[in-house]
Amino acid sequence: MSKNAEIYSTAKRKDNYDTLSKGMLIQEGKVWFSLRTNGERNEMVSASHFSYENDCSHKWSSVPESRFDKVVELLDISNLNMQINISSRSLSSGVNYGVHLVFKFCGEKKSVAKRMYVNLTYKMGNETLHAYFATWREDEWMTIELYRFMNHKKSDATDLEFLIKSFSRCYCGNRAIFVEGIELRAINNAKSTLMEAQQVMRPTSNLDQLQQLPTYDISFDICSIFTQTL
Repeated sequence: MSKNAEIYSTAKRKDNYDTLSKGMLIQEGKVWFSLRTNGERNEMVSASHFSYENDCSHKWSSVPESRFDKVVELLDISNLNMQINISSRSLSSGVNYGVHLVFKFCGEKKSVAKRMYVNLTYKMGNETLHAYFATWREDEWMTIELYRFMNHKKSDATDLEFLIKSFSRCYCGNRAIFVEGIELRAINNAKSTLMEAQQVMRPTSNLDQLQQLPTYDISFDICSIFTQTL
């Protein structure tokens, strides 16, 4: 290979890596895929991939700040009934991941605090759980962690299923929400950040009996498109 060809190849690999670090849409615009600096893979699954029991209480909207063309607007936060089934194809093995709902309230932001008490009720399997605090990101979207798992082996692929039930009107008011999707995000240091994780509780638990988020095995094969560009 000539020196010029080598330089071109190196530059192209760098361009590919920069593109993947910033993120890009795949799977017909329904998944946002990105790489961290250490090569760990993150993704966000669009809300258009989910199903909704209440047809009359949701509609599709374009939000300039979103990664996707459309986000879902849910009009009644006390009766969301959003069914989520995700099976990622691009997560790294041997990495801890957090599963985050990404959303924002319609209208202007009413608080300057970085966290907000929302008391989200949701189901995972037959178990009813609560996630209490949502965090604002720099792009004005909010995230709330639903679950954590270790992605052990690529051969142990498992689906994750959630039913998002409601936010507390007492703390969130009557505003509708936009839901961008579910983000599967690698955790920087599972040991040091475990105490900072969003806690979940059963309805019968006391506030001083917060339990650690459960660990679950799930893994996926990376799409061939990415193995060709790296």
